[in-house]
Amino acid sequence: RSADADALLSRAVDRLPLSGRGRARVARAARTIAALAGAEQVHAEHVAEALAYRPNALE
Repeated sequence: RSADADALLSRAVDRLPLSGRGRARVARAARTIAALAGAEQVHAEHVAEALAYRPNALE
């Protein structure tokens, strides 16, 4: 993961109701999104998209 992706994921854990398992799921989804986009590294945009798929995470 890039530094910006790590920072966004850390902020999300601090501000959103994410458990350890939830954090792992977001990270896994972000890796999948990055792979589908053809990226070699996970970036903040991939983490943001993964967070958007979580129910009630951004409300």
